[in-house]
Amino acid sequence: ATLFPEGVCPIPASDALSLAANGYEGEYDGVAHYAEAHATIDGAAIEFSADDGATWTSTIPSITNVGEQAYQVRATAEGYADATASLTLKVGPKPVKVEAQNASKVFGQPDPETFAADVSGTLPGDTVAYRIERVDADVNVNVGTYPGTIRPSGEALQGNYRVSYHNADFAITPAPADQNVVSATGYHGEYDGAPHTIGAQATQPGSELWYSTDNQTWSKEAPTWTDATEAQTVFVKATNPNFADAFAEATVAIDRKAVTVTASESGKVFGQRDPEVFEAMVSGTVGNDTVDYTVSRPGVGIDEDAGVYNGAIVPAGQAIQGNYAVTYVPAAFAITKAAAGLNAVNVVGYEGFYDAAAHTVSAEAAQPGSTLEYSLDGETWRAEPYA
Repeated sequence: ATLFPEGVCPIPASDALSLAANGYEGEYDGVAHYAEAHATIDGAAIEFSADDGATWTSTIPSITNVGEQAYQVRATAEGYADATASLTLKVGPKPVKVEAQNASKVFGQPDPETFAADVSGTLPGDTVAYRIERVDADVNVNVGTYPGTIRPSGEALQGNYRVSYHNADFAITPAPADQNVVSATGYHGEYDGAPHTIGAQATQPGSELWYSTDNQTWSKEAPTWTDATEAQTVFVKATNPNFADAFAEATVAIDRKAVTVTASESGKVFGQRDPEVFEAMVSGTVGNDTVDYTVSRPGVGIDEDAGVYNGAIVPAGQAIQGNYAVTYVPAAFAITKAAAGLNAVNVVGYEGFYDAAAHTVSAEAAQPGSTLEYSLDGETWRAEPYA
């Protein structure tokens, strides 16, 4: 039996207090990750120790950067036995790739001053250090592709990152086509009945010029166009044993030639029939070419009074005729007055004794629609007869 001092009877601590604690383990993501601890008794104090219980703090520990830290956790509450647990916070390095980019140079030229690489996996604002070089540069000097000779290198572990390095290829290409430039000159003009093509030449002697309209089938004969056409592309290729093939292109475009059909002025005497044929003058055609058109007076039977009818003689036809763009210009049609003898005026005077009444002449023209006017002096005329 255990004896206690008089009046002292200790109450045993309850063991109903328990503690659950969770740590963290993951890859670096730039975010702070916190420990988690939960006690079964509300109000219990939870503390953490990173030095095997030497010191305790209620501040919840966290981890952001790469590393590992073990913690002891305890929960205390009056009347309860302490509850303990442990956890670990651990962040591992994030994988980063440094992938060299393929590079090349022209035979006989120096290597690029710098080589490039693509870096993937770092968080925004973060960088890793590396260098890139071409190995065996003094050996691999001829035209060809040299796999894996562009090599990035650097530290494998850099702060929060684990870096892997990936090689790329280096290619040496033939002397470029720009040392054998092909110049191509196109043609754009109006139809003139002659064949047209492009002009082309290469800068290097001994080059052969080849022509194509589809960039696939080639011929030494340049294609030609005579008739009106929209822009036709001609591809030109220059071949030379010492240079890469050089290419150029130009177009041939032939516009329709402008042709004008201008009606000839015509006319007739009032009351007569229109001329059987109206004529027009054609300008702009090439050689013996012709265009189709008609010439008529649409106002026949309507515009029949004496006068000049501008634009009454109308040439018409298709605006586009083969190699020609045709415009049509109308002309005037004049109807002159018929001779006075065809519209005789019959005038009847008055003679009689004074009867205090007004008397005048009566008049009638032979042609319906005639307007009668009256004058006492042959200069001043009015519509009302004098009485």
